[in-house]
Amino acid sequence: MIGILLKEGENIETALKRFKGECMGEGIHSEIKRREYFEKPSEIKKRKMEASLRKKKRKNFGTGRKFFAKPFNEDKSQSSGNS
Repeated sequence: MIGILLKEGENIETALKRFKGECMGEGIHSEIKRREYFEKPSEIKKRKMEASLRKKKRKNFGTGRKFFAKPFNEDKSQSSGNS
């Protein structure tokens, strides 16, 4: 259970803002949204697959590598042009 302790002389608005921040950090808001409607097992798989693709794209961002590109393994004897 999430709870916050009010600091001495703290305004109720700031305490509520801290509480909302803790709820967001714990993932309660996303959990409520996820459980609002029934999600079919195929939709769950699709959502998880999309999340993993986003994660992989973020990981490869800035490395100069393309995520969907195949590895470049060209045989050097074919590319030399001296046959």
